[in-house]
Order: sequence, then C-alpha cells, then structure tokens
Amino acid sequence: MHSPLTVRILGAGVAGLAASIALAEDGHHVELIDERFDAPPIGTALGLFGSAQRVLARIGVLEAVQAGSTAPLAGTIRGVDGRAVASLPAGEALLVSRSHLVRTLQHAVPDTVRLVRRRIEDVRPLREGADLLVGADGVHSLVRRSGWAAAPPPAATT
Repeated sequence: MHSPLTVRILGAGVAGLAASIALAEDGHHVELIDERFDAPPIGTALGLFGSAQRVLARIGVLEAVQAGSTAPLAGTIRGVDGRAVASLPAGEALLVSRSHLVRTLQHAVPDTVRLVRRRIEDVRPLREGADLLVGADGVHSLVRRSGWAAAPPPAATT
C-alpha cells in the first residue's frame, strides 16, 4: 500500500476530470480547480482509440461514454486548408462529442474530490502543501508556462 498524496489539478476538462477520478479512486487526496466547471455547449468530436477506452473503462465510465458515441468505419484527416491528408479505417475507435465526454466525467467525479471554483493567475501558491500539481489547463497552460517559461508557445501544425 502506498501513502496517499495530496494532488492539485488545475483544469476540469477531459484530462483534469479523468485524472481526478483515477487518483481519487487510488486513494489520493485530490483538489480539482477550475474557474467554471462547465461542459462546452458545443464542440469538436473526439476520436477515442483503444488506450483512451481502456482508461475510461478503468475509471468506470466507458459504457456511459459509448451510449453517446458512434463507431465510424473510416475517417479522413484534413489539413487546416480542408484538404484531405489521409483516409484510414477507424478500427475500434469511438467518436464522441467533447461536451458528452465532459458531462459523463463530471458525473463520475467521486465526492472525495474537493472542487474549487476560482480563477488562477499564479500557480506558485498551488504548489504549497501539495505533493503534486497537475497542469490540465489546456494548450496555453499556466502550469506549463510557470515551469518552462523559456519554452516556445504551442503552435498550430499545418
């Protein structure tokens, strides 16, 4: 048996919600921080392949996610200009809306996870009293910038 860690997760999107569920179920003390805790009203569809589905099964939400998903037979990857880059079989992939996935994960967060609704401008205070700070706060991550300020910003690929 391991000693439970105190974990703070910044960002309650797909990654932050899934991490909070898994870590809490593993016996850790989890605090999930976000300024809104909203599911996006609309959004992109996400392709969930085998590894993602195994994680969802481990945290007990795969069936609920499947209920709001489709399993396409094939797909096309398009560039920024809309041109088809590749066509490929989907295999065992699921196609699910981000909003359905986020709502499903929100409902699965254990009561032991402490939800903190606030805007974070500086992550340094979040490190105090925590064994681990997880940056799940998106592509323009404040956590990433605080630890790797000299790193180049994320860029779109074409």
